Amino acid sequence: MDLHPEGLVLIRMAYCAFMCVGLVAGAAPALGAQHPFARPRLAAAADTNSWEAYFDLGVALLRRRPDEAEAAFYWASRLNPERAEPLFGRWVAFHLLDQKRWTDYLDEREKVRSAPDVLAHDSLRLAAMARNPFVHRGLEIILYDELPGRWRQDDLSLGWIAYAKPDFPDALRHFARAVRHDPRRYARVRALRAQAFVAQRQFDSAQAEMLALAAELERRDAERTVAAYESKEFLHYASGLLYAIRGQPEQAREALRSAVVENLAFYPAQLWLGDLALNGGDPAAAAHDYEEALVVGSKDAVLQYHYGLALAGLGRHQEAAAALRRAVELEAWYAAPWLELGRALERTGDAGAARGAYETYVGRAPRAAQGVDVARSRLATLSERAGTSSGHP
Repeated sequence: MDLHPEGLVLIRMAYCAFMCVGLVAGAAPALGAQHPFARPRLAAAADTNSWEAYFDLGVALLRRRPDEAEAAFYWASRLNPERAEPLFGRWVAFHLLDQKRWTDYLDEREKVRSAPDVLAHDSLRLAAMARNPFVHRGLEIILYDELPGRWRQDDLSLGWIAYAKPDFPDALRHFARAVRHDPRRYARVRALRAQAFVAQRQFDSAQAEMLALAAELERRDAERTVAAYESKEFLHYASGLLYAIRGQPEQAREALRSAVVENLAFYPAQLWLGDLALNGGDPAAAAHDYEEALVVGSKDAVLQYHYGLALAGLGRHQEAAAALRRAVELEAWYAAPWLELGRALERTGDAGAARGAYETYVGRAPRAAQGVDVARSRLATLSERAGTSSGHP
């Protein structure tokens, strides 16, 4: 067969990555709990608390042993659930295990598409895009490269191959030619161009692509003669993140609020609104936004962690400790909340529990994490105070 990105629904999938996330952004922790993987062995010198060490192992194993690769990606996502890359890697590894299932998936066979394990892994892919709409998707090309046939030499195919290498300038040239050839048909290729621009830190250009895509979709809505509407919450969300990266918080808030208006259940936008407020020195507004997000995303460890940070910033340390405990209950290997939990517990006067949280953080944080020295310093101070209070010299 000729492997053509459009023929194999890559462009449709790129569109869904930006437009079809819906309610699945919090699904990754549940899938992990249902399907645990043994922790892979790393090289002797590797940092076993580093999500990157497991992610790199997954990439190295992906073509040869996709089942072991998924285990590595699984542990990378547990060590740092804020990262999108391991979630995306799991989706790729899963489909590499069964080529027939993958071809049936591409053919949109309902029996395959609706299978529980397929749906669960689709939720991981969409959760990855909710964490970071611009996550590099180069691993996806392996799924197509393993199929029989050859790649066609059209701009869409060549652009996708260049993107995966990664050769972003070449990818941008090919994608631009495709859009120029048929701006309406290939409008959604602009999403891929935006991803390539982000990878090169050309955020202004990425924003221009997203705005052009939004304008085209608005034109299509206006031209429809039947009652239909394409929800654009994820497009607004991605634009909001770009505004935030570019240092334009007001425009970011406007875009993120538009995402919430489009879909009240799309809590990643509300999470980012909270992050903007927290980074802007307004923990009260941040706490309000996180509480709105928690209505849907209460099982998201990252959201609970950020909520705990906002509550701590308000001096509500008991409540902060409760939120941070929920974060580590949802994902015990997620190191960052343990440090903040130690701080919150210390401020409530529970020195013993604070010591336990700090010790857990030191045991689970990457070697290079700045918080390790902080936690060790607090442990030394708490031990000194305990010695003094017990009458030891």
